[in-house]
Amino acid sequence: AQALETALTLRKLGLQKKGIQVTKDCAEVPRARLNSGKMLQAFLAMLMNAEESMDNGGNLTISLKSPDKKEIEISFKHNGRAREETLGLVAVQQILKQQGGQFHLETDGEYSSFTLRLPLETLSGVAEQAEGEPESIRGGSKKGLNVLIIEDEETYRELLSDLLEKEGHKCEGVPNAEKALERAKNKDYDLAFVDIYLPRMNGFELSGVLKRMKPGLRVIFVTGDSSEETIDKMEKSDVLGYISKPCEMKDIFDLVDRVA
Repeated sequence: AQALETALTLRKLGLQKKGIQVTKDCAEVPRARLNSGKMLQAFLAMLMNAEESMDNGGNLTISLKSPDKKEIEISFKHNGRAREETLGLVAVQQILKQQGGQFHLETDGEYSSFTLRLPLETLSGVAEQAEGEPESIRGGSKKGLNVLIIEDEETYRELLSDLLEKEGHKCEGVPNAEKALERAKNKDYDLAFVDIYLPRMNGFELSGVLKRMKPGLRVIFVTGDSSEETIDKMEKSDVLGYISKPCEMKDIFDLVDRVA
């Protein structure tokens, strides 16, 4: 419940900008030993998925309960169609799997309903196992890369980093251009994910500076802007390609594999 409240506080502005009203139905649930950081990451991913799919605003209903005192059930229901293969939703499934839980999605084109279930009796053992070796999503890539992720949205930065590290890559994430340039001065990277809309220096400008500093660096743009002007500008840039938010895993792997 505390992790959920924290996630709602962190995404409050994004939800308000989209005109999304949040209704909560949070019953008292038994205490359970969970990896709270991972659960916060899962809740943030769920909220961002709702923001991305609810273009015209609407109502997001979140319930937290323990129907039989054997498991915790968290549900998110909203108007808008969600895509199962987005980076955020796949990361949520991985987080739940690590903690012995299950993820279920139902969508009919107009509404999407997500249910997260965590079994109380196995949480203490599985939560500790989650700290061990990461589990590959598809069996690993050809070569481990040094990857720099420049993204001001902390949740996306962490989700992308977790995904790539599970495939054997080494990732470092920074929130702005200044920190990215500082890292690039002291280390060689094979690949950089660059958000288009960064504070002070945008992704197009940063990409140019990074490629002058490190001629062998490959760049992938990340954007939530699907306007024709932005897409045209990205396609004309001297970069490996671009991925759109919400990110499809296949798109990410296809581009990374061209470097690996």
